[in-house]
Formats: sequence, C-alpha cells, structure tokens
Amino acid sequence: MTTASNTLPKESGVNLYDTACENEKINLDFITILVNNKTVILTGRERTYQKRRLIGEEVWNTPGVARVLNDLQVTEPETAGPGKILEETL
Repeated sequence: MTTASNTLPKESGVNLYDTACENEKINLDFITILVNNKTVILTGRERTYQKRRLIGEEVWNTPGVARVLNDLQVTEPETAGPGKILEETL
C-alpha cells in the first residue's frame, strides 16, 4: 500500500491509513489511499465488487471524510452482473 497523503484535515484528528489498518475488513496490500482536504481517492485492485463497495463504505464512515472517489479495479468481474443476482436469489 502506498499513500501520497493519508491524513484528513487536522481538525478531524484522523489518519486514514491507521484507521484502515485497524479495520479487518480492509486489505491494503493493493490499494492506494490519497487524501486531498476531505476528499479520499481509492486506487488499486480488489478481488470482487462486493469488497470494492465495502471498502468505499468503510472510508465513507470515517470521521472527516466529505467525498470518496472509489477507483478500485475489480480483478474478478464475474462476481457481478445479472448472473450473480440470479445466483443470490436461488
């Protein structure tokens, strides 16, 4: 994981990297977190759409975050789409 800046504005008192590391739902091995003011940009790779969505939601729930740009690329795209929805309803 690399970060250009991972600290939200000082008034929030939150270091996003530390917060993400404490969250066992997030694996930062292939994710880059960039922070500009209160905007967080996520880049890198995640295995499934479900994990991509989960990571975005977890970042949104971090105090001080006003905007999240989730640009994580999914490495197993077959985990989404009409076929996946059908499987879940059966």
